[in-house]
Amino acid sequence: MQKFAFPEPLVFLLFVFLLLCGCSKEPLPEGMPPLHPVELTFLQEGQPLAEAIVKLYPQDTALQRWESGGITDADGKVTMFTLGRYSGAVAGKCKITVSKTDRDPSSFTGELTDARAEEYARAEDARRVYDLVEPKYGNPQTTDLEIEVVSGKNAQQFDVGKAVKEIRRVLAK
Repeated sequence: MQKFAFPEPLVFLLFVFLLLCGCSKEPLPEGMPPLHPVELTFLQEGQPLAEAIVKLYPQDTALQRWESGGITDADGKVTMFTLGRYSGAVAGKCKITVSKTDRDPSSFTGELTDARAEEYARAEDARRVYDLVEPKYGNPQTTDLEIEVVSGKNAQQFDVGKAVKEIRRVLAK
């Protein structure tokens, strides 16, 4: 009968360390309810809406402090995180906001050298911030997008309609 021999001590210690690290999980903040996976897809004019900011606002007043959010990828998909670090969202009805903004560089063409960047920063167009998604979707009071997050995986697709370019604000000089 053969005796069991432990591997090299360093390999064994590494194995134990990895085992312990893999088993530990950061505790959720006090009072946080269970979170459920939420993956949403956003389209605009039938095409993926990339780089949009998405937020879920729970409608239950007891859960409003647990809003979740994320940013859409190139395929218009977003995985929601509560408090920016915990994967998932709380169960219940939620309003969804979607916003995407951009600054308009249309008055400048060519290479943006340091001198051109200074000139650009002083220009009127450089101070304008535009909404690229209809503004009603960016406000939890006016959006008509909703989801009911349930136990288990939640996936849904939304289309935010036509692309827009509306001035949101003009930055101070």
